[in-house]
Amino acid sequence: MSDLDPVARGSEGTAFRWFKGLPVTPPLINRVGDQIGIHGGNHRYHLAHYYRTDRMPFLVLNEDLAALLDLLPTAVVRIEPAA
Repeated sequence: MSDLDPVARGSEGTAFRWFKGLPVTPPLINRVGDQIGIHGGNHRYHLAHYYRTDRMPFLVLNEDLAALLDLLPTAVVRIEPAA
């Protein structure tokens, strides 16, 4: 990524937080047809993809979980109680 890349500019805050070990809220995903929709987390996803991470956490609403697992059968699910 270059300094002129809009993904790089939007990812600076996320990269800083990851580098410093600070928490970063995972993006929310759902199923849109036969694809995955990312809501409010494109920069986090693209930064993780750029650095070739092995895995990345995502938030999923309970009502969307079964549909997403159809697309991502190897996903690891960790269910946490609502706050």
